Amino acid sequence: MAKQILPEGKYVIANLGPSSKWEMNGTPMVKYAIQLKGHADWFDLNQAEKTAAPTVDQELEGHAEQDDAGKYPPRFKKKSGGYGGGGGAASPGAIWSATYASAIAAVNGFLAVADDTKKAKAGASLDQYMTLVDLVADQIKKRVDAKAGTTETAKSTESKETPKTESESGESPATDGPEIVDMDVQDSDLKDW
Repeated sequence: MAKQILPEGKYVIANLGPSSKWEMNGTPMVKYAIQLKGHADWFDLNQAEKTAAPTVDQELEGHAEQDDAGKYPPRFKKKSGGYGGGGGAASPGAIWSATYASAIAAVNGFLAVADDTKKAKAGASLDQYMTLVDLVADQIKKRVDAKAGTTETAKSTESKETPKTESESGESPATDGPEIVDMDVQDSDLKDW
């Protein structure tokens, strides 16, 4: 297991160090030593030998991590389409982790504006706090599932499959329901948010 030491983001290479060749499952690889702008540490960057070598001022998107024992130098992992071959599907653990993070933020936000914040903070134990987080996490999951139409109730109301069209792709026709809007948001659109 590795611990993340630089969060997911865009970084620029400041300096290049020595490189060395190695193989992974028969694939020729190269390990580059890189230093990122604004960071004193050096990171290993492993990539296939056929991939273009990194250059100074090149922007990389990804994160840096260190093995738990600190046995190996920190490495920079470039962001890729699937991260580990999962095809982009999140594991149940990852989904619950995100849900818990949302629940904790919601509970803390509520306590911050509640009239009896001092009383709540003074008398609350960790068990009471986690009970509240569990309650909020369940409510968030139910609301998200209801909006996405993935609850058991929503599934059970679909008694038959939507008929296929005659299109080449075999897509089903749209059903009556809320319109799904797919938005592509760029980092520049978020400004300081």
